[in-house]
Parts: sequence; structure tokens; C-alpha cells
Amino acid sequence: MIGFISLFLFLSMMLPGAANTALKFSDDGTSVVSFPVDMSSLAGQFSFCVWVKRIVPGTNPVAFAYEESELFLYATGAPKMFKVDMPLSNNKPPMSTWYHYCGTWSLGSQTFKGYINGALVVTQTIPARFLKTSGNMVLGDYWNPYARGASYNDFGGEMFNLNFFSNELTGGEVAAMSKDGLCTQVGFDDTRVIKWEELLTKPKMGNVQDISLDCPDSKDELENSAECESDLSNIKAEMENMKLELQEAKKELENGAKRESDLKTIKTELEKELANVPECDLQKGKLTRWDVLYSCNFYKKTFTRKLQKKFRKMWSKTKGLFGEQLTDEAIEKFKDLHKQADDNCGTD
Repeated sequence: MIGFISLFLFLSMMLPGAANTALKFSDDGTSVVSFPVDMSSLAGQFSFCVWVKRIVPGTNPVAFAYEESELFLYATGAPKMFKVDMPLSNNKPPMSTWYHYCGTWSLGSQTFKGYINGALVVTQTIPARFLKTSGNMVLGDYWNPYARGASYNDFGGEMFNLNFFSNELTGGEVAAMSKDGLCTQVGFDDTRVIKWEELLTKPKMGNVQDISLDCPDSKDELENSAECESDLSNIKAEMENMKLELQEAKKELENGAKRESDLKTIKTELEKELANVPECDLQKGKLTRWDVLYSCNFYKKTFTRKLQKKFRKMWSKTKGLFGEQLTDEAIEKFKDLHKQADDNCGTD
């Protein structure tokens, strides 16, 4: 039973979840995810990382924005913070390709660093002040078009795994999050304060769709999956054993039925053979006529014409015993009466 429960849990974990769900935004100017957010744990330092794929060029499309110019990221990977633009020196990433964008900042360093696919692409000095501790975050645009109208910075494309961390990640840590491509595990759960799986639950406006990616689950889920794989193998082995046991049981039942049939056949044949045994064979062979008298049908029964009629072809001298019980003494009399018939068996 435990094996089947494990199997059920294993199959349940194979269903699409946050670990492989991305968001797809239409470029209609109204497709966004907008929600209030607490940034107090990020006010003095933070890092963010996100996967972005542009599908529609658009006019300076914005992947996400916090309080408009407080912090936002263009879909090309160029960041902006405290109204300070940080244009990229390299060419814009090509369309329909996933790119990993990260940004790190701390009040102590007063420096913002931008990364694309793990490589540092921009370093910018930022005014020394704290990030606003609360406000509104919008995914897919510069602001909420339902509150302020069209921004013409709407994003037509796909987004995956946007997370904010409460520390300034190193270049090595940033690179580690993109080394295995789109499905690289995020990690850093002790400092990850804004989580993609939570953003997926925020209200969607316009044409924003959940799409499934072909990614494995989280580390814990992968470990559970490995355990379930083992359980699945054990279940398979148990089922094979059960199959063999059922086959053996079936054979035993078939053999039992055959044995029963054989016994019935043997019994029938013996009855036929016994019925055909000649009178003298009964006397001189394995069975005697006296053994018959010891059966429950005759032993200690009153000897009547009805009983005598059964034996009259064999014994013609029994009329003198009418009225006697077939006791041992009476049977001895039978023997005496039929001694001559026994001696002449086969000549009658």
C-alpha cells in the first residue's frame, strides 16, 4: 500500500508547477501583473534576477518596474534605478531568445551592477539613498495601464523566475544561476524574499498567460522524485512477484481441478469395474460376499425377504434364517450354509 501511495505522490509531482511555469504577455498595452509589494528588507541592498524573452520588438518595452523610475528593467536587459539610465554598450539581445538578466546594488557600495547571462555588462554609481520600502510593482509594463492609461512601454514576450534577494550577490553567484541555462536552479532561499512562485499567484490583467516550460522541479522535489523512482522500481518488482504468485496459484487451482476430475474418473472407473466383478471373484478375490454383510446396509439389520431377494441369485439356502438379525453368529451360519456353494464357485 505504501508503494502505491508513493507512486501517487511521484506522479503528482510530475504535474506542472512554479518550477516550470513562465508568464507570457501580449503587447496590447493592457496585459500586466500589478500588485503592492513590501521592499523594506531590500531598502539598503538587493539583487534581482529574471529570465526574459522578447517576442514583439515594441517601443522600449519594460519587463518589470517598481514605483516607475525607482527601479525597472527594459526587456533588452538595460536597468534604470533612481531615475539613472544605464544604457548597454553591446547590441540588443536578439528576439525570441531567452536571456538571464541580473542586477545588484547596495547603499554601502553606491554601485549598481548589471549582468546578462552571468557576464557583467554595466557598472553604475547610484545616488546614496535607500530604496523605497513599499510601493507598486508591475510586470510587463512601466506602470499599471488600468490606473494611468497606456505607457507605450508594454512588453510583448515571456518572463520566468523573477526573484529578489536581500543581499548583493557576487559575480560568481550570479553566473551560477545561469550556468545550466533556463532551467538552472535558483537557490539562495535564505535571502530570496520576493519569490517567483508567489508572483505567479498575483492577479493577472489583460492577456497574461501561464505557460509550461520543460524544466525539472526544485532540488527537494528532485530528491523526492529520486526516492519515488526507487519506490516505483520496488513497486514494479513487487508487481512482478505478485504476477508470478498469481500464475502459481492459477496452476495450483488448475492442477487441483484436474486432480478432482481425475479422482472422479477413477472413482467412476472403479465403480464400473466393481460392478463387473464376477460372483466368484468377489468370494475368492479381494472382496468376499461376507464383507458385504458387514456393510452399513446389512450389518445388524433384520433379515427380510427384501434383503434375501438381493442375495438369492448367490445364495439359495438362506430362507431358513428369516427373522434373525445379521449378527456375527448369523453370518457364521451364512458361511456354513454356503460352504458348498463356495467350494463350487464358478460352476453354478
